[in-house]
Amino acid sequence: MGDRASVVVYTLSGCGHCDRARALLRRLGIPHEDVRGDGDPEFRRRLHGLTGRVSVPQIVVRGESIGGAFELARLARAGVLEARVAGLEFPRLVLRRRLSIWLTARWLAAALVGGRCEPWRYELDLVDREGTLLDRSEASSEAAALVLEHDVSR
Repeated sequence: MGDRASVVVYTLSGCGHCDRARALLRRLGIPHEDVRGDGDPEFRRRLHGLTGRVSVPQIVVRGESIGGAFELARLARAGVLEARVAGLEFPRLVLRRRLSIWLTARWLAAALVGGRCEPWRYELDLVDREGTLLDRSEASSEAAALVLEHDVSR
């Protein structure tokens, strides 16, 4: 069952979770092979042999079963899905930009008096292949975060 693509999605028609998983992959621009089990009486048995599960969808990335639509979305939110699809090394650094309430208040105050401030805080997270946070560094600007990323990568 499909080993040419780096992402294979095993589905059945009429499955909302399957549609959601495929839509997420399309939205992220990740090419995938869709293997439908409709009309195949051995589909679930073979799926269990490949992934250890019989529910759909089942997503396989680079030959490794990652689970279903929920697990796919979790890896995407954690910022590690694309790296896993590309076969990159882990642990790896993920730069995150987050809106800060405190910095937004400072940004608004600075804007009123003609000053300059960003409403964002930047975090450089060291994550494993499951997206688990191993370490975090913070920076006050994107430029500072990129310098920090360069220093940590060494």
